[in-house]
Amino acid sequence: MPKIVHRNPLLTLASSDDLVPDLCRVLAGLGYDPGPIGALEVSTAVLAAVEAFRVEQQFAEDPADLPAATEPSSAIGAATWCELHAAAERAGLYPIGHEKAGQKAPVRKAPAKRRRRTTTAKKA
Repeated sequence: MPKIVHRNPLLTLASSDDLVPDLCRVLAGLGYDPGPIGALEVSTAVLAAVEAFRVEQQFAEDPADLPAATEPSSAIGAATWCELHAAAERAGLYPIGHEKAGQKAPVRKAPAKRRRRTTTAKKA
């Protein structure tokens, strides 16, 4: 799978970005309900799913990383993107930014080790 360069835009309610559908697919793949998948705008359902994800993962956005008047619970910032990318990887999902974001990625099996034959002398 090609390496994905993660873009981490700051998103708030009604923000528009082409990563919003991927974000929704990954949230749904992780078991959250972000509402309709395919919209390019952040809805209240998306923010509720992100907040449920944050609560379960026990982290919050750092207010110092956000613009002055932005409420951390209503923003999707760098900390959230980082945790979402990691959670998608742990769950075996294609990451945000991949054309198949949120779908199960194929599991690559390690090649089987070849057994070396040993000959043993037969007892007479």
